[in-house]
Amino acid sequence: MSHRPIIALMVLAGCSRPPQAQVETGAAARSVADTTVADTTVEGTLRVVGPVETAQLILRGSAASVGLMGPLSEELRRLSGATLRAVGTPQNNAAPLPPRALLVRDYELLEVNGQRPVVGILLSRDDRFWLGGRDTVELVGITSDLARRLGAKLFVVGVREDGRLRVKSYGVIREPR
Repeated sequence: MSHRPIIALMVLAGCSRPPQAQVETGAAARSVADTTVADTTVEGTLRVVGPVETAQLILRGSAASVGLMGPLSEELRRLSGATLRAVGTPQNNAAPLPPRALLVRDYELLEVNGQRPVVGILLSRDDRFWLGGRDTVELVGITSDLARRLGAKLFVVGVREDGRLRVKSYGVIREPR
């Protein structure tokens, strides 16, 4: 008996189309351009510099300053003076300085006026107010102005009391949609 037919089948099987990598879909999908450059993380104090018409977001850290850009720019603009960690894709900066920029995909607010804030969306349920985010927490001692901001993305600084957060101060990061 000849082994040639078996060998021929093995050769043909080896010539078949190679297995394809599984493609992510939805929010997890990335374009080819995104996969060619690894994400970069930068940390520092956010400043808005320049005239209003051409103002640039600059993150000043212990290393060189970095310009911040992208769809989260409006949120970031409201956080001037805060310390944050930004993650995104490195870019050449269109503005003259600094030469490096980051197309921001995500950020974490680390400090506002020397204190660690809690970030989330203002919600109301059963006549109580909540800040829904990474750590959803009930808010107490809110002002009427704050109560009118349902659906807004906020940062809140306060004191923890029995698992709740007593509001000392807050800032609006994004108005309700």
